Amino acid sequence: KPKRKFYDYYAKYSSKAKTKHIMPAPLESKKYKEVLSIARKAHFSLGCKGITRSDFRYYNNKFFLLEINTQPGMTNLSLVPEIAAYKGIKFENLVEWMVKDADYAR
Repeated sequence: KPKRKFYDYYAKYSSKAKTKHIMPAPLESKKYKEVLSIARKAHFSLGCKGITRSDFRYYNNKFFLLEINTQPGMTNLSLVPEIAAYKGIKFENLVEWMVKDADYAR
């Protein structure tokens, strides 16, 4: 949730922006499961491997998939490391898993 009106470059990449990521998303359980299902289906339908980040818009009680990001950021302001930390996964363990996962024959 940006402190500014829009989630622009400054809000996304500047630590001074103090943008707050809300986890878990404030959705009822049914909607949460629905959006996870859509993200998983898109990930596997496109043949993605490893970690991806799915961006959605929610409007009129429907989810709209905007994109699948196959190279999500790994900075201290990025969502993937923040989500992993929220789930109790240390950054070092996340990176180790990503390296091992990338090593498997595809």
